[in-house]
Amino acid sequence: MRKTWRSGLLAAGLLASAGLTAACGDSGADSGDDAFVIGVIEDKSGGSTFYSQTSVGALKVFVDALNAGETGYGAELVGSEKGILGQDVDLIFEDDQNNPNNTTLKVRSLLDRGADVIYFTSGSSSTLQGRSVCTQEKVFCFAPTNVNAAIVEAPNNEFVFTAAPPSSLSAQVYVDAWKDAGYRTIAFFDEETATSVAVADAYKAVAEKAGLEVVAEETLAAGGRDVTAPVARVLEKDPDVVFDATQQAAEAGALFKGLRQAGSTVPIWSQNSLTAQPRAWEIAGAAIDGVLVVDPLSPTNPRAVEVGQLLADGGNDEHLTFIQTSVWDALLLTKKAFEDAGELDGAKAVAALEEITDFPGATGQESFRYSFSADRHNGSRADQNVVVEFADGKPGKLPAELQPAAE
Repeated sequence: MRKTWRSGLLAAGLLASAGLTAACGDSGADSGDDAFVIGVIEDKSGGSTFYSQTSVGALKVFVDALNAGETGYGAELVGSEKGILGQDVDLIFEDDQNNPNNTTLKVRSLLDRGADVIYFTSGSSSTLQGRSVCTQEKVFCFAPTNVNAAIVEAPNNEFVFTAAPPSSLSAQVYVDAWKDAGYRTIAFFDEETATSVAVADAYKAVAEKAGLEVVAEETLAAGGRDVTAPVARVLEKDPDVVFDATQQAAEAGALFKGLRQAGSTVPIWSQNSLTAQPRAWEIAGAAIDGVLVVDPLSPTNPRAVEVGQLLADGGNDEHLTFIQTSVWDALLLTKKAFEDAGELDGAKAVAALEEITDFPGATGQESFRYSFSADRHNGSRADQNVVVEFADGKPGKLPAELQPAAE
């Protein structure tokens, strides 16, 4: 049964007083009692737009497939009955603009409009703010692609789950690889955006904790303009390894070209924003070959390949990344949790998901399995990551000696 505390009049009043317009799903209307409704917090104009809209595009295709009972390999895990609990799944949306100050109101608006579950596809800071509503109202919530480990840590973590590997787990893969390679010094490139600087700072802390000396850090101008001077300054420091913390395709592509044109053979490591941006590969050309990335998407995981085909069959021609596979994993886990619970009850679904172990993922290596518990709302482990090397202008090589093993 739907929760009687939801008030359409309250939602209308809040939206009107705030001067806001409710974002709608494909139908342009709120859903009725005959559907399982996922309310989606999205970002359409803020700093997480790329990732959020990739998630939203994938979610629409996946929900259509789920409503048709087409779960592919997932049929062995969740069956092939259409939708969730035998009901079609509907999507409704609210845009928080990746502004945590908006998120709580937007979550409550989704609930007032009939959402049974909340999916967060905006930034981690927004999810950290919005998850309090999940706890207060005992609503099952999922943040499929957020990687901030704090999301599933107390307080207010009782009703929220994540699917992608947390950044702390990915960072350990980098550290292990750098130690095995015998690196002692590292240099960083970032760009003139808050996200890039934050990424650089986080990985600097990881490197320094592992005993590496940070010998240089350069901030590239927006738009990937001439990188000759910053590249020259870094190479003067003769680092053992270079880390690319840029987030934009223009800056990343220009950096790789600049390093190679300067004659550098220093190893380059980057983060998974690079594997998600084919435009950066085009700009860099052959200069991107050899760049290494820790990524939750393995090109050899047959489940990921199947998800890519599912997207293509649904008319979504975006490059497959861990964003889409994490959304698919979250949707299957949501279906499994509610159908194990046997009813539309958020608390019972949370308890059911906390019992799920050994659940194969489309993210990670083929060996990867999710396992949850009451104190583990992110089911990741080391082999949800792979180390991917760029070759022939795209991510594809998996150096065997660098792959993290299952715990």
